[in-house]
Amino acid sequence: MQNLNAKKIKYRFFKISINFFFINMYTNTKVFVIKNNTSLVLLSIWHTLISLFLGWWGTSFTKPFRSIRNTIEALHINLTGGIDFTNEMDDTNYDDKTNHTWNNLLRLTTDRITKDEVEIIIDVQELYENSFSKKYTDKNIDFIISNLEKVNIYNANKDDIRDVFDAIQSYERYTS
Repeated sequence: MQNLNAKKIKYRFFKISINFFFINMYTNTKVFVIKNNTSLVLLSIWHTLISLFLGWWGTSFTKPFRSIRNTIEALHINLTGGIDFTNEMDDTNYDDKTNHTWNNLLRLTTDRITKDEVEIIIDVQELYENSFSKKYTDKNIDFIISNLEKVNIYNANKDDIRDVFDAIQSYERYTS
């Protein structure tokens, strides 16, 4: 099981609505790295205040209520913690095969093993395929589990490896 006490880094961005004189802007902020909830609250409040004070005063004659709508939307997004961008940022750290495999695992499996461990399982599977012709067998599973134990990974069981096999096969069908 994953360490639930480990601090998870989150990535969020917020919305800003500024309509002041002839400056009309409704945009995303940069993506912020959130290491604790205190920084999330402070960033949320800061961007909410900007939109609250500068967002209402629209000058568009064709769509006069757009500034009000944009400001209300920005306030809602900011006060609910911004827009979560964590999955997109995490996906950039892994190759397509690992991302596809991870996204096609059962929830039970992702509760027991991490994405880093899935990447290791895929690497070990590729080593196995270079040495043996029959893949996705019990011998293959035992090979993976014994190699995981060599790098101190003990939380993956045979059902998890079978689930990873199913996801790898899905990736192979997807790419062929």
